[in-house]
Amino acid sequence: MAKNSMVPKKLIAQLLSSVLMAAVLVMLGFAINAKSNSKLNHCTISVDALADKKYLISKKDVKNILDNTLGFDIMNAVIDDLDLMVMEAAILKDKRVLTAEVYLEHKNQMVVKVVQRKPIVRISDMNANNYYLDEEGKRVPHVINESVRVPVVTGFIDGYTQNYAQMKKNNLNDIFLLVNKIRKDDFLAPLIEQIHIEENKEILLVPKMGKKKIIIGNTENLDDKLYNLKTYYRQGTKKVGIDKFAILDLRYKNQVVGRT
Repeated sequence: MAKNSMVPKKLIAQLLSSVLMAAVLVMLGFAINAKSNSKLNHCTISVDALADKKYLISKKDVKNILDNTLGFDIMNAVIDDLDLMVMEAAILKDKRVLTAEVYLEHKNQMVVKVVQRKPIVRISDMNANNYYLDEEGKRVPHVINESVRVPVVTGFIDGYTQNYAQMKKNNLNDIFLLVNKIRKDDFLAPLIEQIHIEENKEILLVPKMGKKKIIIGNTENLDDKLYNLKTYYRQGTKKVGIDKFAILDLRYKNQVVGRT
């Protein structure tokens, strides 16, 4: 008899447990629905500044991207309107952006973090195209009001295409190689402010100090050419002066030929 009396108690316990679980799920459903339909309280947008405190893309630009993605002002959105992955993708489509992160914090606050692409050179070609190349060799739009101080390349520059790195004859490859050599060298980086490409595709450097042109020619034996140039500035100028020659020619092996 004792054994039989335990059966109803187990059934009752199971029934109560099921009812309690159902109640929790219903309450959770109401909470999720209330959360989804609650209004966004705040949107914090941050953009990492470039080294010279320049912004190719501003916080206002980022907000405009968010607004355009939604179709209305993001501050009028409810949580259910926000597809964070879609918003990240929309920001990343902007060629000024390297990385973007969008997420929600407590109290319905959205956080947007943007890292800009870092220009290393400005291209100004014969077809009036004006843009940057960044550290990855990607094209970045030139923002007139927020020009970044980097070396400028002028002259007969081949056209930019996304796969130019696979095109051996495209001289953007030589430009990208040369600029990286210069910017990573503590002596050359503050010295060179302009690179010019002649019609025959020979490369000239224009230094910030002195009134001269430096003929590189092509990028063959580039390390040797740049080493010879540094040696000339460190030692040769002490003997002949900074403006002795109008032209420095580095095309000859182990030589710097000066011409007045």
